[in-house]
Amino acid sequence: MKRVSNPDLTVGPGNKPRWNQPAHRRQGFHNAHLIFRRTATFRAKRVLQLGRATDSELVQHPAVLELGKRPEFSGLCLMRYNEILVHEQAADFPGHQPHSIQSISKLFAHLIAGRLIASGQLNPEDPVEHYLPEIGTGYRGARVADVLDMNVANDFSEDYHDPHADSYAEEAALGWRLSAEGTPEPRLHDFICAITSDGVANASPKIRYSSANTDLMTLIFERLAPGCALSFLEELVEEAGFEHALHMSLSVEGIPALCGGGCLSLSDLGRFGLMLNCVARDAARPWQAAYLRRTMERAHKTLPEPRAYVRYAGQMMSDGRWVGHTGYGGQVLMTDPESGTVCAYLSVLENEAGYCVDYMARTMDLMAQLLDMVRSSA
Repeated sequence: MKRVSNPDLTVGPGNKPRWNQPAHRRQGFHNAHLIFRRTATFRAKRVLQLGRATDSELVQHPAVLELGKRPEFSGLCLMRYNEILVHEQAADFPGHQPHSIQSISKLFAHLIAGRLIASGQLNPEDPVEHYLPEIGTGYRGARVADVLDMNVANDFSEDYHDPHADSYAEEAALGWRLSAEGTPEPRLHDFICAITSDGVANASPKIRYSSANTDLMTLIFERLAPGCALSFLEELVEEAGFEHALHMSLSVEGIPALCGGGCLSLSDLGRFGLMLNCVARDAARPWQAAYLRRTMERAHKTLPEPRAYVRYAGQMMSDGRWVGHTGYGGQVLMTDPESGTVCAYLSVLENEAGYCVDYMARTMDLMAQLLDMVRSSA
């Protein structure tokens, strides 16, 4: 009765599990909800209904045509309020199919942090060790605000072109790969606490992007109120009115991977964007609206070139008008609260790294063009 290591999760060439190998990545991103070691699944009781207002001019817009003709393309959805203006999907990606949204999942961390800050449970000016006394040198002395804003310097590396970057080792703690033969599956808590640093101050004018920051915030959420991250996710799913399920991968101790473990269908990613727009405009939910608006409006450090116009704060990207996030592999969500417009894009880069900064910058430029066109025609 022979057993072998799970082939999807076994680490192979390039220090990547099979689902993230270039030859298997497209299938992996389309089926990540079935591949991750553990997932929590949430369904909404009431589904937000979407109307169809297909705009022939938008469908033939050069940006739509360019995005849809790419070999990496999985899906594109453009909405205004609850009406779908453009909805295109690749032949191998059906409408109900979940897709890995990777770091777009960090927007859930933004919403949870905003709620805990407004309730007084979380103070952004506190040092990390106020909430996690056992934290290692990688974060000791850093303010919670700097963790939220990707403004911490430590030894954690997230260079997707380096097959031995720490972000790949992090996958074992997230349940995205098997740990080395004969070694126990690492706890996310232990992985984050083991990060080291000679000094946490980020002297660069640019952010220092690190998914470990999001994992740390999730640990703080759990320390403040055990189980709150999962319960808040359930509430947010209900608020967004997803038609299909949100799948969120879990660590060995059951902590959701808000750093990048979410999987959503294309239309539900659009609904997520609609919810963000509603939060930004809704004074009835000040625990979320105030934090989101501050994130949009305040000056902060930016991404490196060629996206130096994009500010990063509170686990969210913004140019001051739109808010959103990108995801490893080719995912982008951008929303314009003023016009009520959402643009969601799913794709799978099949190069060795699974990432290309020029591809991401061009994608964001094209999506911004679509947001501008809808805003100008409103």
